[in-house]
Amino acid sequence: MADFGNYLIKLVRPLYTDSPIPTIDLENEIFALDSTTLSVSINLFTWAAGKYSRGAVKIHTLIDLRGSISEFILITDGKYHDSNAPDVISFYSNAIYLKDKAYVDFEALFRINNAGAFFVTRAKETMRYTVVERNFNIDKTTGLRADKTEELTVVKSKRQYPQTLRLVEFYDDENNEMLVFLTNNFVVSALEVARLYQQRWQNMSIINAPAVISIENYQNIVSLSLSDESDTGSGGDRPTRNSLTEWNVEKEDKISSAHFSYSGRLCLKKRIA
Repeated sequence: MADFGNYLIKLVRPLYTDSPIPTIDLENEIFALDSTTLSVSINLFTWAAGKYSRGAVKIHTLIDLRGSISEFILITDGKYHDSNAPDVISFYSNAIYLKDKAYVDFEALFRINNAGAFFVTRAKETMRYTVVERNFNIDKTTGLRADKTEELTVVKSKRQYPQTLRLVEFYDDENNEMLVFLTNNFVVSALEVARLYQQRWQNMSIINAPAVISIENYQNIVSLSLSDESDTGSGGDRPTRNSLTEWNVEKEDKISSAHFSYSGRLCLKKRIA
């Protein structure tokens, strides 16, 4: 089914190539990466270890913002760190990848850079750097506060990402918050960097939509479906069976992860002992 899903994506994505993205005037492919965590029974899903001895499934999703199509999904146990997800993603040249700072790993970011792609993410507060150039031609009425070119100063970080990076500071007056964006794109304007990340926020509802898990056990097959929690039955107290996606796994199988592309079903990858 995963192969069929990949076939469908290749068939459908070209139809959305020219789909506009609000406030963005760029021709690049633009993707947003994020994850959501779902609680599961550790007794049924012994492979899905989460925090505090609880069961959890983490779903890492890469969304194509032109058409809101799932380009890639990685399903892991709850302890799998977000920063490891880019290690199994193939990056397209000239595409732009929008990621939360949980995904910031300089080695992975440099791999995106070497693939000829771009990233926009949030800079971590602990990041150490020195400013090598500053753009003073910014309009602060737009919310912009700074546009800098910087080099990392920590030895390990600089070894993992030896080239310069761009730092854009933007003040969000609605939430009274200073946002600091990190990117390797020196071509787009500083305001476009902020607007790109804004589009990531607006599309994360696709990934982080409220969901519940319905589990059925029939002939040694565990069927798991993700259903919209807001869609309740006539009594209003239970989600309906309006399944977003389903996947099956033999109870005794140990699953390390699953790759899924918009096919309606997930193809799990068994862990090799």
